[in-house]
Amino acid sequence: MGADALEDLATGNGNLAGGYYAGGNLTGSRCIFLGSFSGYRQVAVDDMLLVDSRNAFRADAATELTHSILYGTMAATPEDQQLTINAGLHIDATRIIDTDSPYTIDLGDVNLYCDTDGGAITVNLQAGVEGRRLRIVNCGTGGNDVTITPNGAETVRGDAGQTLADGEILILVYNATEGWY
Repeated sequence: MGADALEDLATGNGNLAGGYYAGGNLTGSRCIFLGSFSGYRQVAVDDMLLVDSRNAFRADAATELTHSILYGTMAATPEDQQLTINAGLHIDATRIIDTDSPYTIDLGDVNLYCDTDGGAITVNLQAGVEGRRLRIVNCGTGGNDVTITPNGAETVRGDAGQTLADGEILILVYNATEGWY
């Protein structure tokens, strides 16, 4: 896929390259190169994953690895696999405390950590969107609850709300028929 992807592949098999000149000089097997010029400088390698996109070639094979967004080694067993991410990793997590209460879930919230050590917290859910997933954690140890309140007539597991004690976790998915479950 992509103009001149795997251009000079004379040996090797089971490779996938997507992007202009991706894997252009590869002679190895079972590699995946995604993005323009991704893996162009990698030659005799096997079982490599490399994601990069440039408008020009990288200086050499080592720079291609250290400057790509991610690269890794695929192997038969998990302990032999490696993945290196050369970028900031953003995991949607929000931490709130009792003074943020009541807290209305934001569209960007995925993982909500509620520190109830200072007091109870109320979390108000926005109107559900089909397939939306939320994870709400009471990470407090002070004996205070997190009260989860759905929007309008929606329900949480068939009820008008849900309460989480210290250390409890609730994973919710929204379904138009079932509500939050």
